[in-house]
Amino acid sequence: MRANFRVVDALDLAWTTFETVIDSGLFHVFTDDGRLRFLPSLSAVLRPGENLFYAVLQRSRDSSGTQAAFTAEIHATFHTGWTINYIQPATFVTTIHEGRAKAWLAFYHSDEVND
Repeated sequence: MRANFRVVDALDLAWTTFETVIDSGLFHVFTDDGRLRFLPSLSAVLRPGENLFYAVLQRSRDSSGTQAAFTAEIHATFHTGWTINYIQPATFVTTIHEGRAKAWLAFYHSDEVND
């Protein structure tokens, strides 16, 4: 099996297709507007039934410290055209967090028909 790794603009992916996309730490850096721009770009590179795996830092928009708000953002972003296989707690090893940073590991597949 061959793997194809590229460094490209995640907001402009329509020039190629992939069977699987792995996002390790990108989704959580986007603003709400950025996520709205990222989704069509991501959808353009995956044909129906193809896979998206991502690991995203857990965070919250409210002061309660809960992670529910960010989980809601994930579901809100991928609510149309995607089937969730799982979202589960995970960790990232980083140089800026003591120990490990809390994360979500998710696996989706695309349901959309891409032009």
